[in-house]
Amino acid sequence: MAAARLYDRVHYRHDPRWLLGDGDNCLCLACVIEMIEDGSVSVVRKKHMLSSFQTFLESKSSTVYTFLGNDGRICAHFVGQMLGMLVNLEDDSALNLITEILVQLILGFKLEQFVHCVLDGCLKELSEVTSMRLCLPILNFLGKLVDAMPSVAEVIATDHYNLVEQLPQGLMYPNEELKAAVCYLYGKLYSSSAATLKLDDHFTNNLCELFLSTLENAQTKELQINCMGLLKQLLNVDQFVAVIMNVSIWNNDSENTPSLHAQMPLPLVLKKILLSREEFLQIASTQCIAAILVHFPAKYAPSFILADIPEFLFENLLCTSEVLIWSIYCCLILMTEERIFFTKCHTVYGIVAVLKSLKHVLQMNNMELQKQGLFLLTEILKRQPDEIKLFTSTGIFKAAIDVLQEAVNSSILDVAIKATKAVSSFLRKDHLSIPVQYGELEKLLNRMMERCAELSFTSLRRKSSNNQAKMDKNRSISHQGQFLTNVLECFQNACRLALGCKEYNIAHNNAFTAPSSKCKSTLQTFSLYLLNTCDNFCIPIVLRYYEWIAVPATMERFFLLLTDMFALVPYMKESFALKLASASIIRLAMEAKSTLCSVQRNTDLNNACSDFLCHLCIIVWQVKSTNETNSQKEVFDILKKTLIHIEGSVEGFISILLESPNSQNDREVLRCKQQALLIIACVAYLMEDRFISETDLCWTVQSFLHSVQSHGDHVPSYVVRAVLYLLARSQDKCEALNVITVNMVCKMLENVPDIQVAYFHHPLFLKLFFNYPQLMEKYGCLVMKCWIIQDDCKEDESKASIITKLNPSVQWTSMPILSILHSCPDAIVILLDLMNSGSVELANKVLVILKSFLHGKHSFETSNLILNKLLKILQDTRISPDLQEKTLPSILHILCLLQQKSQPKIVLDGSYFKLFYHVNNLSGKCSLCSENILQPALNFLYCSIHHTNSTCKVRVLHVASQPWNRFVLILSLTCEANGYLQPGVLRLMALLVKYESFNILTVDEIGKIIDETAHLKIMDLPHAVVLDLQIFLQQLQNKQIPKEAAKKSVIQELLKNINSIPKDSISAPILYVDGTAICLTHLVE
Repeated sequence: MAAARLYDRVHYRHDPRWLLGDGDNCLCLACVIEMIEDGSVSVVRKKHMLSSFQTFLESKSSTVYTFLGNDGRICAHFVGQMLGMLVNLEDDSALNLITEILVQLILGFKLEQFVHCVLDGCLKELSEVTSMRLCLPILNFLGKLVDAMPSVAEVIATDHYNLVEQLPQGLMYPNEELKAAVCYLYGKLYSSSAATLKLDDHFTNNLCELFLSTLENAQTKELQINCMGLLKQLLNVDQFVAVIMNVSIWNNDSENTPSLHAQMPLPLVLKKILLSREEFLQIASTQCIAAILVHFPAKYAPSFILADIPEFLFENLLCTSEVLIWSIYCCLILMTEERIFFTKCHTVYGIVAVLKSLKHVLQMNNMELQKQGLFLLTEILKRQPDEIKLFTSTGIFKAAIDVLQEAVNSSILDVAIKATKAVSSFLRKDHLSIPVQYGELEKLLNRMMERCAELSFTSLRRKSSNNQAKMDKNRSISHQGQFLTNVLECFQNACRLALGCKEYNIAHNNAFTAPSSKCKSTLQTFSLYLLNTCDNFCIPIVLRYYEWIAVPATMERFFLLLTDMFALVPYMKESFALKLASASIIRLAMEAKSTLCSVQRNTDLNNACSDFLCHLCIIVWQVKSTNETNSQKEVFDILKKTLIHIEGSVEGFISILLESPNSQNDREVLRCKQQALLIIACVAYLMEDRFISETDLCWTVQSFLHSVQSHGDHVPSYVVRAVLYLLARSQDKCEALNVITVNMVCKMLENVPDIQVAYFHHPLFLKLFFNYPQLMEKYGCLVMKCWIIQDDCKEDESKASIITKLNPSVQWTSMPILSILHSCPDAIVILLDLMNSGSVELANKVLVILKSFLHGKHSFETSNLILNKLLKILQDTRISPDLQEKTLPSILHILCLLQQKSQPKIVLDGSYFKLFYHVNNLSGKCSLCSENILQPALNFLYCSIHHTNSTCKVRVLHVASQPWNRFVLILSLTCEANGYLQPGVLRLMALLVKYESFNILTVDEIGKIIDETAHLKIMDLPHAVVLDLQIFLQQLQNKQIPKEAAKKSVIQELLKNINSIPKDSISAPILYVDGTAICLTHLVE
């Protein structure tokens, strides 16, 4: 070992200080220097000695560095000798060894002085060589030195620029190995930002054209790789990119050697490299294209696009190299920023390659590559011009949906997020294929909703124990919120797509089907699907997420989606809006404005919330204001104008309503805000959304009224509606309004042209006007009329039978009015006035209400009140067609009800006999065809006779026996065959027989009736007629009528036939059979 580290022939004359190390591991540095200087020593021995020195240097580096560092002359001489060997030796292994030792020494010393010494030596050797071919080892050494010690690049550019000036000669020498070394060294120099600043002029004036020519004509792989490496470094600088792209191509008129100038522009050079089969060069080429486009895409992209480079990029997407695919993705993404990329139809031909590439990439484990591919697809889908069809066939369209579904289904949420952005851009009307694949679109949207439902929002509430867990939780929250936001954006785009398709008839149906055939996948079904999915999935998921965290972007997209949904299916707009409002969506929107949009934050969210509230409120307002449509535009305008400036908090709500204006300009703005808030609160309360309590609502509304009246401000009719409704809704939980407030309400109503424009159909609204005498006196009749007109006041016909009790529970929806009638008797008078003065429909509805009221319990005073009011109406009434149609039938029905509810065997007073008289008088003046009057008149007479005692019955019968009743009876008997078989006629005749009024009904007429009846088939008669006939025959059987003894057997036979007919079970004392009143006791008799 000792012999290997000593040069025996000369070692004896070396001073011991040159000996480094101890024992067998010693090394004589003087021997190493003299051996490499000795030309007679073989290269093999020199390599062995240098290898031993390298080994010693690695193990005893401090000893070597200390010795050389103490004497600069020895160090410089040693380095100079080794640099000389680089030029003189041709053995590659020896050259590599020397290069490694030199680099190792420089790194070990870390002395700037030593670096300068080495660089000076390199310049000396380069200047003295007789052939550029001999410079190759020096250049390789410099390249490896700068690679190992990057700071040397700045030293070379700053203090040894002469060395840089030698390099261009290497590019002109016809040796590609030398050119590769030069390019490698240049690449390392320009990788230093400091050196780049120093060498910018050198590149422009000396290097650019030589380098581009070298790149264009490079043949060896090594030179191509090093050229591409240098190009990538140069392309990091804007200035160099501009110089490279703008450099003039070889001038045909020039006498210069063509090889010294580039003959084709860089895009074509890179295209040629891209077409090579070398994957590494393809990657480098695409990376260089991307590096150029990053700086000036608008300026340079056309050059590459016109060179048809996108075509080859798309072709190479089908490779298996992840690095190359990534590079191509990056390059194509930058090209999508230019319209010419699309107008040259590159995307039309390349979309299939993109989809196939993505399908392959989604099977890999490279998340970043998947995200980049989806981003490329998103940009293509988003930027594709409307006039250029991207999906030229249904197959490609379906393939895109398949890829998007697979991407959305990715287990990696980041990838799924990128996929949803692509879906959002995909859902454009211009991307649809004809026939439109609505079913496929539904599958895609369903997959997104399923993926959304898989998100675990419950984990958002867990408390984190450490910083890392908190960071993970925050990241999870952010990602889930982003995914949900993107899904909402997709649904919004799908909604707008459906709205856009309505303009094109060809997009309404899915396939080329016969006109008579039914297609399940149509625009209509797709629109309904979107509405139902939004209702059943989107809204619940967003509300569930909102419970954990309020994300402005998510809520903004949510409200935008809901607003678009109103226009999607017009005939379901109202039901959708009502469902939203009933789910406290107004409270949610106001909370979002309050918590997320205060202090001018999140203006886009504020706009979305305000626009949604505006559309929702006006729809609900329209639905609840069927009797008033003129103010809808005004309501919409004031909401649109002011909502965006209103904070949604309850405190802000109260503060605005309590505020009074200070100036005229301030007054207009303030009043608009106050009116808008009142409308919102009104709509919310209409849908039972009490986002502000009744107590706060009541006193703030009253404060608003005081402020308005004190300033003399006009209150629009639609605001009056809101004010009245809010006061009505808050009354049950607040103190009664004082006289001042009630008077203000009355004064406010004086400016309303028609009470209908201020009316809301709500029980508490009706109750408000009957709680205060001032309101009832002025507006009670009008409000009652509005209520009855809009209410569904009718008997439940589904539960009616042929025989109905006189006192059934009438089925109707106006139960609140009954409470008012019981608590406020004056309301009954108002109701009767409405019946008398209103239309036939109104009178019928009032009758139903009074029927229900009279069936219940009421006082004797109430009955007298009604009787006296009816008597007054009858006294002031004359027979007219209008009377026959509405008033008199209703009055007679009510009188019958009062008689039926009265105690039996009562003594009738003067009012009763006056009523009895007027009923007989009016009914006698009616024509026989007025069954609607005669029927209730006969019922009234019948009930009156039944309920009076024996003393009063004589007076009643004296009234019933008036000549006009004879006239009515004669008309009934002679107007048509079997005319006596009419409702009420048989019953009247039974009463006349019972009380022996034969001056009205003669014995001969009775005999004729018996003869005609004997020829009838009893089973074919209506049930009501049979019952009336039975009563009449029973009265004949009980009386001994002169001349009719022979008819007794006929009467008995008829009664026998009637008794054989099954009868319904009856328990009430008086029944109505098809409108005819019958006393059961008479049947028993």
